[in-house]
Amino acid sequence: MLWPLFGNINQVLAALVLVILTLYLKRKDGYRWLATAIPAALMCVISLWAAISNQFNFWQAQNLMLFFVNIIILILAVWVILEAQIAFFAKKQK
Repeated sequence: MLWPLFGNINQVLAALVLVILTLYLKRKDGYRWLATAIPAALMCVISLWAAISNQFNFWQAQNLMLFFVNIIILILAVWVILEAQIAFFAKKQK
């Protein structure tokens, strides 16, 4: 029962690590951040889509524990992604 949730959390975590690496590389000079930004964007979209799909499956199966845990994971992942976007587009302070 936990395997879909575990797999999704694993992929969301990998996407968030790529987002953080992208922010780190962007603070350095150059365009090296593109090497992690493109996979990060793809992983974020795919893993959030899978989490939403799991959400419907958990609701239909009436598995409330997994349903609420998945909601928490979704909220935290979206929050980190939004904060990363704010940091990414913020002007560099010297």
